[in-house]
Amino acid sequence: MAKLDPHSYYDDSQPKITSFKLKAKIDFDAKKLFCQVALNFEKEVEGTIKLDSRDLIIKSVTYEDGSNVNFKVYPKDKVLGNLFEINFDRLTKTILVEYEVEKDSTALQWLKPEQTKGKQKPFLFTQCQPHHARSLVPLQDSPSVRITYLAEITVPSDLTVVMAAGASDVFENREKGEKTFFFKMPQPIPPYLFAFAVGRLTSRDLSQRTKIWAEPEIVEKAAYEFEEIEEMIKKAESLFGPYEWERYDLLVLPPSFPYGGMENPRLTFITPTLIAGDRSLVSVVIHELAHSWTGNLVTNKNAQHFWINEGFTVWAERRILEAIYGVEASVMSYAQGFNALKSAISRFGEDSPFTCLVTNLENVDPDDVFSEIPYEKGSLFLRLLEETVSRTSFDRFIRSYIEKYRFTSIDTEELCSFIEAHFPDVLKKVSAEKWLYSPGIPDNCPKIFSSRLEFIMNLSSGFKFGTYPTNEEIVSMNPGEKLVYFQNLPRPLNSEQLDFLVSSFNLKEVTNSEILAEYLTISAMSDYEPAFSQIKSFLSEVGRMKYIRPIYRAMGHNKRTRELARELFEKTKETLHPLSRAVIQQEIEKYEKD
Repeated sequence: MAKLDPHSYYDDSQPKITSFKLKAKIDFDAKKLFCQVALNFEKEVEGTIKLDSRDLIIKSVTYEDGSNVNFKVYPKDKVLGNLFEINFDRLTKTILVEYEVEKDSTALQWLKPEQTKGKQKPFLFTQCQPHHARSLVPLQDSPSVRITYLAEITVPSDLTVVMAAGASDVFENREKGEKTFFFKMPQPIPPYLFAFAVGRLTSRDLSQRTKIWAEPEIVEKAAYEFEEIEEMIKKAESLFGPYEWERYDLLVLPPSFPYGGMENPRLTFITPTLIAGDRSLVSVVIHELAHSWTGNLVTNKNAQHFWINEGFTVWAERRILEAIYGVEASVMSYAQGFNALKSAISRFGEDSPFTCLVTNLENVDPDDVFSEIPYEKGSLFLRLLEETVSRTSFDRFIRSYIEKYRFTSIDTEELCSFIEAHFPDVLKKVSAEKWLYSPGIPDNCPKIFSSRLEFIMNLSSGFKFGTYPTNEEIVSMNPGEKLVYFQNLPRPLNSEQLDFLVSSFNLKEVTNSEILAEYLTISAMSDYEPAFSQIKSFLSEVGRMKYIRPIYRAMGHNKRTRELARELFEKTKETLHPLSRAVIQQEIEKYEKD
């Protein structure tokens, strides 16, 4: 018996769950889900089975004929949740579990009407990555166990359910004022990709296989912003092979969503902070689209090999960017990513084991060590391989890789064996051991260069010596180049320097959230009072961790901004997603130690 995942009670002696059928009724007044799930195993089971759960109220476990099955729910482990142990006294392939999901489920965020764009109806959405599916469904919550499912979700009749699955019927019970939405997920997915949302939603078709879902107030803006999604899909197919999920729809969530996007198959969740009005932030959607091949089709076996999901996807994202917008767009994206990588390594420390690509996460909550490292260091390792063997050869390899491992989950050892079979001795040539198992950035990190990038970097480095960009130079920069410029500015800055940036880059009116967040981070570190109102407004509305964590961290550098941070967090913490709330709480607590 071997435990395959440090974040799951599943072990290789247990038959896998291959599918489930969920019936859930959502009570928005009580903020609870009343559920029944039928769990189907790959073969008949007898004896004891260990499943993952977290804070679920298990009411009963029965065989299909209705007779009871003995079970026990153990006290909660901080990382793993509650061990849910079922003891079968006869052979079976299917069991039924009746249970309730409480409002504090780590997989859910409940929003009041005033927290939505329309401010008319409540909203609910899920976020199951990396190990929160167990907070919705008792199962083997490991990416090594892939499942299909059917779902029936009942909600008040004035709300709409969307799901990362194929939608079928909708049944309305006028007498009860309810609607039941039916879904089917025919492709086997890792449990963290189980996802749905409920709210006042409408949609617009973008192509025959993609549409945008959003609240009515922003659906037209969203449709404009992501109008080019079909071209992105076609470019991705030309690079990585056929799109295998039938549809690629997008859901714009309220601003409390803690990530830029979540690659839930058939229905990518995205933050409204991507709606800049000029399509300048579509690279996040390209990233989530790329996951349709790298991450969703081929998945890391557990969180210790998370870089297999994210490193491949960032690399693939930049290949799609290059195919659509040209080499310069990819170069600027690498430059932005390298800044994020250096920042993440600085946060952990250069010698931290959490800056390795393959990590030991035994007794470590993956949410606590989430960072850009597996994304950016992983993509640079793959870029190094690509440069070493040639792009043409690496492209053939990627196609073979996706074809061989499609709809499976793998670890780094298996990946390296596959690489070595295609390119003998290449791993030794690129010092793969250092990349995978040593902290920091290896000496042979590829240098991503262009004359335009050099120009932007020189503009940034000249700023601290009083050499400010001319109006013509500023006008010549696209949003991605402006972001690289801001990322490389010295900090803190004085009031005169920040006044120049505000007036020259029109930072009081900027709609690009990446640039705005970078400016607010610099302002917070610089104790720049003219930005305080923007900081208050931004942190009161946005819950995306990528933005709010650096701002709160920067606010810790000055007494005045520390007080502002405490005040803002106290006011907004109940509106933040549980993941974001925990991260910001940690940042606030660090103030006391400094």
